[in-house]
Amino acid sequence: PAINSGTYVNADGITRTPSTAGAVPVVRLLDVRSPGEFAKGHLPGALNIPLFEDHERAEVGTLFAENGQEYATRHGLALVGPKLHMYVDFALQAEADGAQVLVYCWRGGQRSASVGWLLSRCGSAASVNTLAGGYRAFRSALAPASPPFPSASSTDSAGSRQAVGD
Repeated sequence: PAINSGTYVNADGITRTPSTAGAVPVVRLLDVRSPGEFAKGHLPGALNIPLFEDHERAEVGTLFAENGQEYATRHGLALVGPKLHMYVDFALQAEADGAQVLVYCWRGGQRSASVGWLLSRCGSAASVNTLAGGYRAFRSALAPASPPFPSASSTDSAGSRQAVGD
């Protein structure tokens, strides 16, 4: 599965297209899935800044099923609005570190696309890409016998979950 800007996922993990100087660029992985999804598996080294907590994700899903997309989207925006600064801060720090940003969710759909859109317009010069097909496509690209990535996590000073043991 391809990632925007010519980067690909293969069974060996994420490979990055070399820059013009031949060096592999530094990439910050941003997982926007819920904490429960992240705990079940994630890309090694990814930082989890969830758009929705587990109970919020269930709530929005229920509203979608019962009241339709527009109602669920509006409610989701109300939940996410106060969190948006965390994504902008992440992109600005990546830029300061000379890193690119790769955002992903489960299917590479609305959650990662929305955050990718925000980050590409937040004033950061960091290159922002979205993992096409999301974590599900990455896992499918791995051999079926591959063990899951570490799901242990710790909390950093900002309260974000980050993979450990990677």
